[in-house]
Amino acid sequence: WYQRRVRGKQWYQRRVRVGLGEERLRRTMEEILMCLEEETLPPHIREGYLMLFIYFPLTMKEEFADYIGPILNPILSGLASESEFVRHTSYKAGQRIVQQYADSAINLFLPVLEEGLFDDNHRIRLASCQLLGDLLYKIMGVTGKQSTVTGDEDDNFGTDETKRLIINVLGENRRNRVFSGLYMARSDVALAVRQAGLHIWKIVVTNTPKTLKEILPVLIELILGCLASDSYDKRMVASRTLGDLVKKLNDRILPEVVPILERALETDNVIQRQGVCLGLSEIIAATSKEQVEVYSDSLLPAIRAALTDSDSNVRTAAAGTFAALHNVLGTKALDEILSPLLSAMETLEGEEHDYLIGALKEIMQAKSKVVLPYMVPKLIQKPVNIGALASLSSVAGTALYEHLATFFNEEELEKLIRDKILPQGPTKEIRHGQALAIAGLMRYAPSRMSKMDLIGPLTGSLLKFMDSDNVQVCNAANYAAGRLIIHLQDSDENQDYLGKVVALLAKNCGHNSSNDVRSFANNMVHMINIAGVQPLSDDLVKSLLVPLLDSTTKKIPAVRSSSEVAIATLLRLKANEDVANRISSNLDPKSLEIFNRFLPTAKRVAGENRTHNGHENNIFSFLPEV
Repeated sequence: WYQRRVRGKQWYQRRVRVGLGEERLRRTMEEILMCLEEETLPPHIREGYLMLFIYFPLTMKEEFADYIGPILNPILSGLASESEFVRHTSYKAGQRIVQQYADSAINLFLPVLEEGLFDDNHRIRLASCQLLGDLLYKIMGVTGKQSTVTGDEDDNFGTDETKRLIINVLGENRRNRVFSGLYMARSDVALAVRQAGLHIWKIVVTNTPKTLKEILPVLIELILGCLASDSYDKRMVASRTLGDLVKKLNDRILPEVVPILERALETDNVIQRQGVCLGLSEIIAATSKEQVEVYSDSLLPAIRAALTDSDSNVRTAAAGTFAALHNVLGTKALDEILSPLLSAMETLEGEEHDYLIGALKEIMQAKSKVVLPYMVPKLIQKPVNIGALASLSSVAGTALYEHLATFFNEEELEKLIRDKILPQGPTKEIRHGQALAIAGLMRYAPSRMSKMDLIGPLTGSLLKFMDSDNVQVCNAANYAAGRLIIHLQDSDENQDYLGKVVALLAKNCGHNSSNDVRSFANNMVHMINIAGVQPLSDDLVKSLLVPLLDSTTKKIPAVRSSSEVAIATLLRLKANEDVANRISSNLDPKSLEIFNRFLPTAKRVAGENRTHNGHENNIFSFLPEV
């Protein structure tokens, strides 16, 4: 009823406007456009105004052509609306403009639709694509409603006659721009836009490879513009389009595109350099090994330069390009790109050295399983660059130090640990790497780390690292402390330090300001008790139990749950209550009250077998996956 009433009202209004004359129409249109600029305009009122743009052209015909330009922006804004009714009405208004003024006012609305194909809002891109399709269908004399679902995305339904009609109306240059935009829509990040672009392309194009060759200069220009866009979606669409072009035109496009992209990597535009790396990744992935090798002499230096770019986003994108290159060339990519970068570490200083470290980190993150075995032997060649190792270990994880522990003899490793690893470094990144180094060496060489003349400095370093305000550094130190406790409780060496290290861990269980650190420390207590051969003494159990009991009263689920599991294993409740009975007799009144209240929960946790969930590889989230 409401819709019928509104439509009747609009019919009445359009008849009145015609009767009132041109001057009154001009003032009325100014009022309508001013109202549509109001962002707070309710959707039902906005829809009513937009509905006028469906009926006015029917009544006023060519007299309304002067208003096409001003109403296009409100129509496009309506296409981006959250209201389905507003979007539908806006689209109908756009269709009316296209259908009625395709011959007389195409210069007014076609540029707006071309621009709309690259709008940040996917709804505007979709509507612009559909309206361009409607325009092309009208020119061709077809409905565009036929099915285009076929086995091949490049099956075409256009004819030489429809091609001639489109060029006659649009002109060759404009046809090339429109077709280039439609072709890029086929690679849009939004599924609906991709589907619409593919449907229209199939209907209006006669032969995809031939058409692409005709529009290639314009298409490449559009792609480069999108590669330099602030919008990540546009850069992604452009890179996907490049990859699709290579698949379809193959060796016919590479000689033209690759030199352009290489030159674009030298631009001052950071965003364009990032976009070019994305495009190169798509091209390499779509190209055969033989073709990549043809261009490797120019591609390899360009990728090396991008990997050491001053901008971190460019380095990340270049690491993806390296990964694509390695997938095609294999070890040649490692030898031609990675080896020169590693060699340059010895000579570069300052910012250039930092960029290089950033490049190696991005490469390891992109292809860690391949890159790490290749890099480690080169990184630990003497003299060891501990700064580089510390920086890279934040990506490579403790596995890096498995190689370190086996490469050096006892005297060399001890000197490296004492001089380079245990003293806190000058930057957060290096301190993170040092904490990981201690954790890794405690995992792979605990007996060498806990020697009599090292354990004192080691304990002192752990104290500083476990007090860090950086969660990753703190957890790496917690892990190292846990591994040290396991080693000390299962050996007769350095027992005096066992209580000190347990006290360090107990502090993070109960008093650290970070819930992540407290949960991790609780998990470490759990691991100590399931991994150690010898149980901890009652005094050490008590020193850990008191802060764990305090954690059971916290509202944070991860802290409370991890403390429950840790207490169940610490008191060995799965076996019996002997340890619990002994410890409870020595607790202070406050802790005893919490203990008695919590004991039934601890027994239930032990019975639920939750104590088996602390496998080392699952709980140490600070370790990167390698």
